[in-house]
Amino acid sequence: MIFPEGENKKYMLMCPVALVKCSFDLRQAMNPAIAKYAVAMTLTMRQSQFPVQDTLLMVNPSTIHTPMINPSSFIVWNIRGGNNPVSKRHFRELIRNHKPCMVALLETRMVSHVGLRDEFDFDDFLEVPAIGRSEGIVLLWNTDMVTVSTLRQSEQELHAMI
Repeated sequence: MIFPEGENKKYMLMCPVALVKCSFDLRQAMNPAIAKYAVAMTLTMRQSQFPVQDTLLMVNPSTIHTPMINPSSFIVWNIRGGNNPVSKRHFRELIRNHKPCMVALLETRMVSHVGLRDEFDFDDFLEVPAIGRSEGIVLLWNTDMVTVSTLRQSEQELHAMI
């Protein structure tokens, strides 16, 4: 999120029941002409109350989503350029501080996100490549913590089940 200087609007977030904590990390914006600060949001979810059934995992692991059994953090960030060294430094710090099992990066401005997956030690990813220097979405995650299936994907959106 980018908040223009002097803006006094209120933002309401609809929080899931399993939400334990929501952290907002305030950073200086990359382009001060647009805004003074940028915000990265990190969610921590409560562990599932449902028992994991090992027999279900063997039937068809690609379609069955088992509940998360540990509290988990997710980062959602409009990074405004994933190849920027300053963005990468901030991203590394966010990962070190919050240890997310999944990250959603928006406006990466990247055609391929393989480098981000490898550089930041995630196991898998889904991507919507940038068109020119605009857009670009990537979901990065660790497969030992979450299972992700693509539901629908287009040039400007990515829908997945976690």
